[in-house]
Amino acid sequence: MPLDTVVRRYVPEFDAEVGRGFYGAHILMMLHLAEHLDVNLANSYGEGLNETERESVQAALRLLIEEKCVELVTSS
Repeated sequence: MPLDTVVRRYVPEFDAEVGRGFYGAHILMMLHLAEHLDVNLANSYGEGLNETERESVQAALRLLIEEKCVELVTSS
């Protein structure tokens, strides 16, 4: 196939790599929501997420990193 050829799919086809990326982005947004909920609850009621809830958020983030759904990037 020539290098300048464009391939279009007319029938949906599952792409595992794209699926993992979308899944990782979705869960990461949910974790950000939990972080904002924690801050808002703390500001409004004096306490945010409890220890079990915080540990669950951390476990979810660790799992996303271990499964390579998201990549941890540090700023330099």
